[in-house]
Amino acid sequence: VFIANNTIYTFNDSPISACYSVFMTFWGVFFMVNWSRHQRSLNILWDDYANKNNEEMHIRKQFRGVPRISPVTDKPDTHFSFVQRLPLYAVSFAICIPCLAACICIIICFLNMTGVIRPEHHGGVFDIPSLSALANPGAIFDPLGSMNMVAAAIQAVTTIVINLGFRRVAVWTTEFENHKTQREFEYSVFIKIGRAHV
Repeated sequence: VFIANNTIYTFNDSPISACYSVFMTFWGVFFMVNWSRHQRSLNILWDDYANKNNEEMHIRKQFRGVPRISPVTDKPDTHFSFVQRLPLYAVSFAICIPCLAACICIIICFLNMTGVIRPEHHGGVFDIPSLSALANPGAIFDPLGSMNMVAAAIQAVTTIVINLGFRRVAVWTTEFENHKTQREFEYSVFIKIGRAHV
C-alpha cells in the first residue's frame, strides 16, 4: 500500500489509502470480537469463569431475562437468548442506518462547499453542482479566500455535533438491545460508533 502510494498515486488522489483504512477498521473490530471469544473460551478451559472479580460476571441493572440454571457454572443465571435479541438488533439497525446516512449526506455537502469534492478531480460521483459552485474561483467559499476557512470551521463544529448526536443514538439503541454485561454493551456501542467513523 505504501509503495503504491509513493510511486503510482499522490497522497490526495490515492484510492488505495481509503480502501486500506476501511479494511483496517473492520479488521480491528473483528480481531477484538474474536479475541474476546478466545479469551472467554480460555477462561472456561482454565476454570477461571467462577472468579468473582471477573468482569463478565457483572450483570447490568437494565438487563431483563429469564431465570435458569447456567449450563457452564451450574448456578442460577438470568438468560436472554441471541434469537430473542435478533429482532432488537433489527430495530437498532433500522434506526442507526438512516441516522448514519444523514450524517454522510451532511459531510458530503460540506466537502462540496469547501471545494474538497470537485467534479474535475473526483469524476462527479459525490458532486453537488449547486454547492461545489460555491467553491469556484471568485465565489464565496473560494479555496484561496478567507471565507473558505469559515466554512471549514463550521464543518468541524458540525462534525463534532453530529458525532455527539450519533453517539447518543448509538447508546440509546444499544440500551434497547438488552445486553447482559457492561462489556457486551460497550462492544455494541463501539461497533456502531466505529461504523460512523469509517
